[in-house]
Amino acid sequence: MANPNYALRRIRRARSSLPSPPASRFEAHREEYEAILSAVHDLAGDDAVDDISGWIIVQAAHDQTLPTPNAVRRRALSLLRAREVEVPDGSALRR
Repeated sequence: MANPNYALRRIRRARSSLPSPPASRFEAHREEYEAILSAVHDLAGDDAVDDISGWIIVQAAHDQTLPTPNAVRRRALSLLRAREVEVPDGSALRR
């Protein structure tokens, strides 16, 4: 099970194995990824963070680039809807 910090470490490791995106791309989006993962954790717990971070890693391997924070937000919202978790309007997922 992953907390948001562990999930970020997994994503950073996955990013480092990609041929194209520079480290600066991850660092540019790190705060947004962290806010999204923290919001998911607060709303749905470790299993949901595992699912989202796993999706990010699979997408990165498939596309050879990290997904945008907006794509991660959309995926997180979809996951939470499927789990019937209500997302408040002020959430980092609603930006």
